[in-house]
Amino acid sequence: MTTFSQTSNNIRKSTEEKLKLFESIRGKDVGDTPFWDAVVITALDEKQRDAYEIQLQSKLERGELPLGVKYHAFYDPPGPKIGNGGSVLVTIGDLLNIYDEKELMKTKVILLPAGGYSQRLPNASVLGKVFTALPIGDPPYQMLELQLAMMMDLPARMNPGLFVVASDCLEFFNSEGDWSLTNPGFTAFAHPSPIIIGTTHGVFVLSDHKVHFVHEFLHIKTLEGDCPVAQTTCRKFLHKPSKEIMRNHDITFLHNDEEHVFTDSAYFVDWDKAKSLFDFSKKIQPIDCEIDAYGDFLQALGPEACGDYAQNVANVTKETASLVEKRRKIFEFLQGTQLNVLLLNESKFYHLGTTKEYIHHLCKDPVFRHGESEEKEKTTCEQSCLIQCYQTLPSTIGQYTVLEYCDISSESSVGDNCIISNVLIPEGASIPNNTFMTTVCVTVGDVSGLFVTIVFGIEDNVKKMTKADDLGKLQYLGMPLDKVFALLNAKQDMSLESVSLWQVKLFPVFHSCKDSVRYAINMINSIKSGNELQVGDAKPVGKHLSMEDVLAIKDIKGTLKIRENLRIKILEP
Repeated sequence: MTTFSQTSNNIRKSTEEKLKLFESIRGKDVGDTPFWDAVVITALDEKQRDAYEIQLQSKLERGELPLGVKYHAFYDPPGPKIGNGGSVLVTIGDLLNIYDEKELMKTKVILLPAGGYSQRLPNASVLGKVFTALPIGDPPYQMLELQLAMMMDLPARMNPGLFVVASDCLEFFNSEGDWSLTNPGFTAFAHPSPIIIGTTHGVFVLSDHKVHFVHEFLHIKTLEGDCPVAQTTCRKFLHKPSKEIMRNHDITFLHNDEEHVFTDSAYFVDWDKAKSLFDFSKKIQPIDCEIDAYGDFLQALGPEACGDYAQNVANVTKETASLVEKRRKIFEFLQGTQLNVLLLNESKFYHLGTTKEYIHHLCKDPVFRHGESEEKEKTTCEQSCLIQCYQTLPSTIGQYTVLEYCDISSESSVGDNCIISNVLIPEGASIPNNTFMTTVCVTVGDVSGLFVTIVFGIEDNVKKMTKADDLGKLQYLGMPLDKVFALLNAKQDMSLESVSLWQVKLFPVFHSCKDSVRYAINMINSIKSGNELQVGDAKPVGKHLSMEDVLAIKDIKGTLKIRENLRIKILEP
């Protein structure tokens, strides 16, 4: 039996209260329950925005979201990537185009930047990471609902403004106590985290008058449950600092004999500051570079902020000519603004952005698996996780495997350490260990209702690039990619100078979902055994596709229809 610390039990209790409150308005009008006036999701482009709008409408029709709330999906303008900070600025402008300014200044808005194609967690690529399924709730929660549930305390405690929270992260915290989001400007959430976490996140250098409190009192008492939330201010915000930099700033403290720091997650900005930041952004148009909602906004805050970070482009996907100059101007505008901090001393922060993280948190992490709610009927004792699946016995599921929206036929098996999504697993089929597999409904030309099943290895690096004439440098399912092409008698599109597994055209389209899955399983077996591919009787439709191609022709309504049919099958007596 799993046992938990007092801190974990406190987080669990607070989480259950939030879930209960959210359930009371799920599919119902919020009425007098304090809640957001608007929920905003941002998308990478217009096509992804359209997909988000379809899903929001479907969720509202199925009673999965609170009613009486405005739900919006906005998209980044065409052109260079503008980052989540650019998305924040664009969103404020989009809201001002919809609402009267005086009306908007009275609203409480939660913003979930969700642009991008989640290459490190491909089961979130088609429908979007904010719609990633989780093993809780009936119907199952997705990231959107759980984020809204975890932030149920906020609307009653905050002034009008914008609350920004990542769509692939979750924050579970004990929210007891007298605290609020009412200070002017920015207020950020801070979590006690091992120092190694600080190297990949933002880290707070708390104000002088609080240093003794943190070092001598906090790790003894507040981390043990005496003071779950504390309010303070920040001298300086460090973005992905080294251990040496954190130690030089004297911000580490010991907890359970391990060095900790306070790391970031979400933040609130009141409308006065948000509107002034938006007005300022008009002076640096066009936004043609990646602006980070954390690194570029929060690093400029606090009395000891230094603009040197504008020169650091290590964490930028693509450096553009205007990047450094526009970062510097943002710093100059925000410089001197106070950064308020809420220390969430009893909290757990989870990132679900990669296949490894997804499997770990849903199958291995005892606090995540059992700590957020008593409702865990979707998680099996064998440490696998089934979400909205129909399983016909006898069939077997391996250890540390996640299946979502799958129809599992009899005599079939799925190995260990797998993610299987939207797959109709045929009778007698066997999916080996360490497999990622997802079936997508697509439209080719004017023909809809077609299927393609994507397969990767859990360990595959789908983002790694190589020259198109040097495919042997890429590994696919444990085999050099050039040998994979030879084994499968497949042809690579040589029109690209460089490719990744994301752009490799390995996956045929079929009229039948089952045929698509059978081909994918045969392809895995061929690569694992080194034997020639057994194609079978079913004939593919058109050319082979890459994952990038699939996203361009995905059929969102068709995919949601498959899920709805599966839901009906599950509910049948």
